[in-house]
Amino acid sequence: MMTELWRSLPWWGKALLVLAILAILGVLVYFIVKFIVLIVVLVGIGIWILYQLGWLTRTNHRKGRYRQEDNPQNAAQYELQYRAKYPALYRATDGHNVRSQPELLIDNWLRTMGIPHDYEKKVPVEENLLCDFYIEQGDVYIEYWGLSNPEYLRHSQWKRKIYKKYGFKLIQLYYKDILTLDDVLPRKLREFGINTK
Repeated sequence: MMTELWRSLPWWGKALLVLAILAILGVLVYFIVKFIVLIVVLVGIGIWILYQLGWLTRTNHRKGRYRQEDNPQNAAQYELQYRAKYPALYRATDGHNVRSQPELLIDNWLRTMGIPHDYEKKVPVEENLLCDFYIEQGDVYIEYWGLSNPEYLRHSQWKRKIYKKYGFKLIQLYYKDILTLDDVLPRKLREFGINTK
């Protein structure tokens, strides 16, 4: 029946019918695309709002991406990932197993100076925080900031905030300090009343 109708139309009728069908399809495609774009935009806005409210964090375990967001669960997760990536393979003279050669130098230096200390001690706060070194004599924490990747920098910034929040005494050491440890560390320890031999 449709083929008979098609044959009975003049050439200009056929052209108009094809154009009408194409116009209808174009309008349908236009509205479908607009609807899909609207859905994508609304989902994007919803995800952005959830990030702003702190209900979502940007964590991608497969690629190792991490955003601190002051979330204790993320901090604990980062600590576990960090410890797995950098195992404590270096043994100090006092028996501590440390994670890097600079930490080995710091640990051995403290032992040589006769300063009792703990390595990776849990800081007494509700957040899941381990310090690099703790000296009970002056109630002083030592952190060695040795890496520069974005995740580590975010985590170290979070740790600094925690130390500041609770008013803890903190000595911060960097790679350049390791090169002159005999000059830098005694001076920083004296600021907190700890004298070296």
